[in-house]
Amino acid sequence: MAGGTLRPRWMVLCILGLAAASPPAEAQPWLEYAPELESDLPLSSPLYGLSDYIELPQLLADESVPLSHAALQAQLRRIWLDSERDLARAVFEDRLPASQLRVELADSLGIAPLLAGLQQRPLRFAILDEHYGSAHSERLLVFEDPLVGRFAARVLEPERAGPLPTLLALPGHDRDVYEFCVEFSCQDYVDAGYIVAVLQLRADESGALEHAMAAYLLSEGFNLAGLHVYEALLLARYLRSQPQVDGRRLSLLGHSGGAVLAGMLASLEPGFSALVSDTTAVFSEDMDGGLLCSTSHLLYPYHPQLADFESLPAARLFEYGYPSGSAAVLQFLEKAGAAAKVADEPVP
Repeated sequence: MAGGTLRPRWMVLCILGLAAASPPAEAQPWLEYAPELESDLPLSSPLYGLSDYIELPQLLADESVPLSHAALQAQLRRIWLDSERDLARAVFEDRLPASQLRVELADSLGIAPLLAGLQQRPLRFAILDEHYGSAHSERLLVFEDPLVGRFAARVLEPERAGPLPTLLALPGHDRDVYEFCVEFSCQDYVDAGYIVAVLQLRADESGALEHAMAAYLLSEGFNLAGLHVYEALLLARYLRSQPQVDGRRLSLLGHSGGAVLAGMLASLEPGFSALVSDTTAVFSEDMDGGLLCSTSHLLYPYHPQLADFESLPAARLFEYGYPSGSAAVLQFLEKAGAAAKVADEPVP
């Protein structure tokens, strides 16, 4: 497979089913290409684009709380001023219980209506490309959800008897799933016996496109980072349905903007066994006045608690960019996995 671009000439090799707890996948020979999905947009392809994000506020119009552009600008100016003064006036003085944080975080990410009925909605997917090596297999998948449309993921799986520990990885800005795996040595984790699933983030190119999409969704009562988090939850749902995946050892690994998403995922979904991150966020970040996916006046108040990894069962904040390499991450994951296994063992 060359690069991160999907091509319509690739034929679907297989349609797989989901776990019994979810409705069966809708078998189909092809996820038909719709030309309007693609206009040469970064980190998209002819099979998944951004029109789904644009249409979401219309699909969930009854659930949205739109803001005028003036109101949104005023809210953003407030958090930018507060962040620059380093006063953190907008943050909570007391920590929220984990259950309350999950509810408020889902609301602030704009995904509470998406999470309602999540397990009952169909998730269709197809394998677009598949390769087998001497020691591992590699698949490129496209998923289709009724609300956020199509998104992609790359899954690398060692040729070992399962179930296997699994990493759900979230790339940083302006990286596709191939660049991420080269930069952060996905092969090292596969060689160590881990399945690695890397989510492709749409509209995540640290430029005008990300700014426009983030601003549009915020003004409509949604959040671009929230849609990324939701897609990661869908990918986790798929992974847990696979017999090769050890659901008790499904960990999160993120870099940069992806690490911010991974941190929110760990607080939102307690079922992940470990979190590996190389940064946290205050949610007031901007690039020369342009918004990033996680810039949000609603998320800003929660940044101290989300940055406090001590509140999570197994989490570690590494130096940015993981200069110590994959060996240090693997050592932490093995320790976290061993602790999870002990916790699951019945008490005599």
